[in-house]
Amino acid sequence: MQLTTQERETLRNLMTGDSLTVRYVVCAVNNGSEIAWSWKDYKMTRGSRGARIKVNGQWKEGIPYVRVNNQWKEAIPYIRVNNQWKEGI
Repeated sequence: MQLTTQERETLRNLMTGDSLTVRYVVCAVNNGSEIAWSWKDYKMTRGSRGARIKVNGQWKEGIPYVRVNNQWKEAIPYIRVNNQWKEGI
């Protein structure tokens, strides 16, 4: 499952602590009737994406950006799992 940058940002804004459980749900439908459900829970953590900064009296997560080909893009961290690089959340 890949989240867009906007979806990631929405989930980060919903965090009240250092983590958030996100449920990915799939439903199979046959002739308009639900026949099967499946889901998987993912734990999204703040990790070390950036520093927290105070803006207008409230703490916000600072998101790092890099300049590529004269355009600013959000820096997305990668982690190594079982000798393979995977995009971190």
